[in-house]
Amino acid sequence: MTSASLLVVFCLFFIVSARTLARRDGVFFAFYAVLFVYTFFTQVAWIAYPEAFGTLVPGAALISDSTLQAYQAFVTASFVGLFFVLWRGTHGRVALRTYQEPSDPWRFACFILLVLLYDAILVGILVQNYETLSYETPDALKGQTLFARPYNLFGAVFLALYATAARAKVGSFPRRACQFLMALTGGIFLVISVRAGSRTGIASTMIGVVCFEALLAGTARRLLSARLLIGAIGIFLLLTAVATFRVEVEGPMSLSSLRGRLLSDPGWFVTNRLNIQALVFGDYAGPSVVLLSSMADGVVIPGDAVPALLFGCLPFGGFSGYPSLGYIVSRIVDTSYTETWQGFGYYILVEGYNVMGWFGILYNAVVIGCALRVSRRFWNTPDRLYRAFVGALFAMQALLIVRGQSSEIIRSWYLVILPGLVLLWLGNGLRADWPRRQRGGDLTVTGTLVATSAGRTNLATQPAAAESRISPKRAFGFEKT
Repeated sequence: MTSASLLVVFCLFFIVSARTLARRDGVFFAFYAVLFVYTFFTQVAWIAYPEAFGTLVPGAALISDSTLQAYQAFVTASFVGLFFVLWRGTHGRVALRTYQEPSDPWRFACFILLVLLYDAILVGILVQNYETLSYETPDALKGQTLFARPYNLFGAVFLALYATAARAKVGSFPRRACQFLMALTGGIFLVISVRAGSRTGIASTMIGVVCFEALLAGTARRLLSARLLIGAIGIFLLLTAVATFRVEVEGPMSLSSLRGRLLSDPGWFVTNRLNIQALVFGDYAGPSVVLLSSMADGVVIPGDAVPALLFGCLPFGGFSGYPSLGYIVSRIVDTSYTETWQGFGYYILVEGYNVMGWFGILYNAVVIGCALRVSRRFWNTPDRLYRAFVGALFAMQALLIVRGQSSEIIRSWYLVILPGLVLLWLGNGLRADWPRRQRGGDLTVTGTLVATSAGRTNLATQPAAAESRISPKRAFGFEKT
């Protein structure tokens, strides 16, 4: 079969399997779709633009058609195995029961103070690094820097504010305070992202908001709403503009300079950056070329890969001195890299090949699939608001995980989801406990609070139909209560 025929077969399998996953778990579908995007454009770039493909990474021009077909076989088999593991993982029992504690002004005040402290930290670091912050800055938003950690917590803070606003009454102080802080925090985040030429944070936020609305509404039809589609198109154009500016202009940029550049010659922007070839060769085609290069050069390095993955599970693995797997492979593929921040994007399916060669197909299915199945226990609950919040928070990490290594899945549990759960409890009084093993089927415990004699709070058992059904429109005041 030709490479084009293999691509058609792969796309047909993805369509069928993605529809099946979407019906079972929207978060798994988001991860699965992002994983597909980062291999689909690589294959299209090779087939449609072979000459331009050679410029993606060093040595790409020497990759043969047989290597591409081997790459397609490896990726397709990995998708088949991963789909089966994820699909089976959606048949588990409900893992969490939720607790809604009574409103407490002191707890909400702590929530507001923590958000303001987070904003103050971002502003302080931004002011201190404003003149030097740019896409080429090695210590800006790359790696395990003290700047990158607060920046990467934006999703947890923003979604906690969104969820708190969704449950507050229209016109109430908590609702207005959360809406104000959403605008403030989002504005600071946007300034940093544009200044640093970072598109990943903006795209991750879009994925999280889309998943939040879909999970909260309980239907995929919410994804087709006009407001959401217009917002997605606007963010896509912003991402494309940021990519254009960061490639053509060296050094830092600002929102005003970005706006001036686009308005001065919008025709050039549409002609050169919104054409098919420019879209194919965006950020989506490059990372999985590392798999092609690894297969062409036979880069199977379990002795280096396994320690890199284990150190990567630590909170600040980069400070341990052991390099990431992407760092190691980048320097094998291109020995000219000398700076610590230099390299090109990694692709999570490359991890299996670097560890076990062709047996990496099983590695990708078992290790990555099981890590995702364990993660599902964080959002596997009947309460829609809790499920939407945690599920969207994990979906926000899809880009970071797909462009990184499986260690990011484990690290997201305590660096992103755990802080997010603390903020959700402070803002809403909503939390979940791991239930003990019970007989008689799935747990569907959710509902109102019952005060015990010891002063603790538990839930009265109610049918699953009593779960939260908050319209996403309430978060921005478009729907009255």
